[in-house]
Amino acid sequence: MPKLTVAVVTPVGPGQDATYAQCAESIKRAFETDNGGFANLMALRIDDPDGSMGPARARNLAIGAAASHGADWLLFVDPEDLLAPQAFGVARSYKDEYDAIWGQVFTYKTGDSEALKREPQLDQTDAIADILNGPPDMALQTGHFLKTSVAQQFLFDESLSQGGEFDQYLRVWENARCLKAPQPISLQHVGPDGRIDVTGAKRIFTKYRIKHGITHG
Repeated sequence: MPKLTVAVVTPVGPGQDATYAQCAESIKRAFETDNGGFANLMALRIDDPDGSMGPARARNLAIGAAASHGADWLLFVDPEDLLAPQAFGVARSYKDEYDAIWGQVFTYKTGDSEALKREPQLDQTDAIADILNGPPDMALQTGHFLKTSVAQQFLFDESLSQGGEFDQYLRVWENARCLKAPQPISLQHVGPDGRIDVTGAKRIFTKYRIKHGITHG
């Protein structure tokens, strides 16, 4: 069996040092719980202290750095989110069959004792039509595994100020073997009202729905 390396990519912007410390600790705990068959873990924190770089540029730089250091897989995690305890175990189950793996959308508020699954959402699918048929905040979220070779082909569009991550997700879904797994990979932090801002993502979804001939969702 080849010894695989996974690089965890996290862009850290203004005022996110404290939340990243919690995120990094959750990554360490998850890897110690189940390494997912990965021999090596690489943490790629991309600092953007004044916010001038933006997350898309930071992620693209990290993709290049991961590739140059021989990382086989990437795991994208936002600095305000936490990794689910069995996150790497999810990759163990599916990484031989798929090029990209998303999990169930789970969210938590500051002070919550546990994250909650958002409903209704698909329990499992590998079809882009299923993803596009539902709302973005029930479909995909940052906190996903992606083969480095695939990430190099589908970089984040740095010209998009909103929804750019969803544009990259859907380009990957169009061209690679993708899965939304029945388990969570990351736990997304949300504001006091529990809402996820998907204003930009809605426009991206509309574009791809038209492209794929989906008239509802």
